[in-house]
Amino acid sequence: MVEIGLAVAAAALASICALPEGSRSLAGRRLPRSAAGRRSEWRRLWLAGAACVVAALSTVLAARPHVLVLAAVASGITAATVRLRRSGRERILRSRRRRQVIDLCDALVAELLAGQPVASALRQAVSDWPELDVVAAAAALGGDVPSVLRVQARRPGAEPLTHVAAGWEVAQRSGAGLAEVLDRLSLALRSDEDVRLEITGSLGPARSTARLLAVLPVVGAALGMSLGADPLDVLLGSMLGAGCLAVGAALAVAGLFWVERIAAAAEV
Repeated sequence: MVEIGLAVAAAALASICALPEGSRSLAGRRLPRSAAGRRSEWRRLWLAGAACVVAALSTVLAARPHVLVLAAVASGITAATVRLRRSGRERILRSRRRRQVIDLCDALVAELLAGQPVASALRQAVSDWPELDVVAAAAALGGDVPSVLRVQARRPGAEPLTHVAAGWEVAQRSGAGLAEVLDRLSLALRSDEDVRLEITGSLGPARSTARLLAVLPVVGAALGMSLGADPLDVLLGSMLGAGCLAVGAALAVAGLFWVERIAAAAEV
């Protein structure tokens, strides 16, 4: 009952702190409050709410301490899921940008072979890639296009733009045709992307297997419940079960990240 007494004391303290100071005079008339007074009152209200939450949590944890372990497990699984989904989106974005670099080279080659000036050809080529509008603007103003391309190549997946910048410099210094340089560069980049896509496809079963093994304990728990057992009562109702759940979740998450790290290293 000590924890309940502490909770009640904390709630009482929060209620006292929440009372605004100087809001009424001795006669009971309401006095005007300044902006600082209103901010002080809001701070007291926030502190009161925080104190009530802490008091309630302390009461729950005193009665069922394994709830804290379960909350940590839920938070860890949520964070891992968000991180894996973000990693997947970043992988898709990098792949799309690499394909956009190849399309940029092909479009530039087509425009240049059609007799378009370099600035006009670049403006037409980047029309489907708004991130490279600064490159077209630099070309129109007679700026240093390779330097701008190298800056844009810092984006994840846009690293092949450094090769485009190098080819641009070679064409400028040697007098070689820019269309011919970019055509050969496009062939090389397309070959590299085909190899990368083949590697990504071969890694798909490994990723799927890791995810299946990660959710397999959930299937096992559902199977146990269908047979009349109650595994959730053990896992969620005791400290020993919560500890086993935490260890199992940690191993499953570690396995997922391990597989993703190996796959990411192979895809580079």
